[in-house]
Amino acid sequence: HPDFDLPRRIGQIDEALGQIAEACRRYVGYADACAQAGYPDVAVATLARVLDLDVAQIQARERLAELLAKRSRDQQAAGDPEAAATSREAAEHWELLLAAAQTPEDRQRLLTELTTLLPERDDLREQMAEVSLELGDTAQAVIELQELAIQALLAQQLERAVEILERIVVLDPEEIMAIQSLGDTYA
Repeated sequence: HPDFDLPRRIGQIDEALGQIAEACRRYVGYADACAQAGYPDVAVATLARVLDLDVAQIQARERLAELLAKRSRDQQAAGDPEAAATSREAAEHWELLLAAAQTPEDRQRLLTELTTLLPERDDLREQMAEVSLELGDTAQAVIELQELAIQALLAQQLERAVEILERIVVLDPEEIMAIQSLGDTYA
């Protein structure tokens, strides 16, 4: 956008001179300014360019995923049929970030974003439960597993539901709902 075009132009010069890291840094700054000024499409295109230059740009990928997720929510609210495709694109970036995540805290944050975008993906909830256990948060792991058990029961996947419910009882032997659901499932 012309109002704050200088970082983009300097980034283009850096890119032409082969100073890719500096060009990426300037482009990310330009993209942030565009997004804050209400030009998310320009920001998305700029961040995509950064990733074309250097796929390892974590900050750019995360910012791009955030913008795409927001675009998807806006599209869903407006009934735009492109919402699903935008959501998938955002999810692809979140999954690449998840694969590169170094800490359980980062994995938990990224899985939260992914489960918001793709609530139908049971594997993400299962990973969220694992990360919660890794972080010592048994209560959150039980909540994630309960959600999985409910989905399995609703889908009439009784063996899967029993497996999940038994896991919940191992984690929290006093979890009455899991024990009751397990008994109902066996009956």
